Amino acid sequence: MRRREWFAAAAGVLVGAAERVPLKDIETALKLSMAGDAARALANRLRAARRSPLIEGRRLAFVFEGAARQVEVAGLAAPDGPLAMRRLPGAAVWVSLHEFGDDVRFSYHLVVDGKPMPDPWNAERTPDGESVVVMPRYRAPRECEPGPGVPRGQFQALGQAAAYVPPGSPAAVLVVLDGSGYRAAKLPEILDSLTARRRMPPLLALFLETALPAEALAPSPAFANMLREGVLREAGARWELPAAPAGRAILGAGAAGLAAFHAAWQAPEVFGRVLTQAANFAAHPEALRYPEWIRAAPPKPLRLHMTLASHDPEAVRDANHLVWGALRQQRYDFTSHESDGFASFDTWQQQLPRALEEWWRGFGR
Repeated sequence: MRRREWFAAAAGVLVGAAERVPLKDIETALKLSMAGDAARALANRLRAARRSPLIEGRRLAFVFEGAARQVEVAGLAAPDGPLAMRRLPGAAVWVSLHEFGDDVRFSYHLVVDGKPMPDPWNAERTPDGESVVVMPRYRAPRECEPGPGVPRGQFQALGQAAAYVPPGSPAAVLVVLDGSGYRAAKLPEILDSLTARRRMPPLLALFLETALPAEALAPSPAFANMLREGVLREAGARWELPAAPAGRAILGAGAAGLAAFHAAWQAPEVFGRVLTQAANFAAHPEALRYPEWIRAAPPKPLRLHMTLASHDPEAVRDANHLVWGALRQQRYDFTSHESDGFASFDTWQQQLPRALEEWWRGFGR
């Protein structure tokens, strides 16, 4: 390395070191309500770093600079309400400290004096303009990349759905609500990976691309019957579908998770399996009565797997736990899983390989 290049590299290392602001310094400033020269010095270091959030392991600090009366963090980072940021005395720099799982990815935005905006010191954005946090140990599941030599399925148009046809003959059929979200989350690739490793049967996956109809969120068999007379009938005219409900499954997340649960529990003769992720039982007031309905009815022939994440809204977590308790009390064929994460397809993608394998365990034996 030439001398000039060596000095340039050394200068870069020194600049990088100077820009690093340990989170303990921010924590000390907030605990002591630091003011005066010490607060201004910290504010200057944060301005020099010009990064938000600052991340160390599971901890992070959001940072914002600007004249404002109130600054908050909102979005997935704050599912139960905005998180207040505090202004360093004598400086127009705002900070807040938090702890999340070190293997998650999520989006957020700032609210400055009531106006939503992306974090100006965070360049990574979602297509809709939300700022993105990628924690140090976040990795997409390895099943998202099937690798060379793994047989791949193919998409075929099917009315208002997109049918993902596996190599060979499908052993079961899966209706996927919010199909575009699950396609972006690489569900087709995950299915190929799990099927090739014999961790689940080959599925004909029907990705519904249209918005949920109003009937989908009401606790009745209407939505299941719509699917039976619509996409399942269309698919049955082209492929041989399982006659037994145990070979017909439905998947959904959030409000679509509630729709999937309705479809299976209200019409088990249509769907014998249901997988929900952060099912939002609060999306319909009557759905909050499921715990009592489950306890009052004889167990239905269903195989259920349901997931939650640590930063799902509290109302979603509470309602799911009540439903899970009722299912266990009635001795349903039911499994569940909770992980670090948020009510987002980033988290749902991470949960899918384990959930799908558990959901189909023992099928066909």
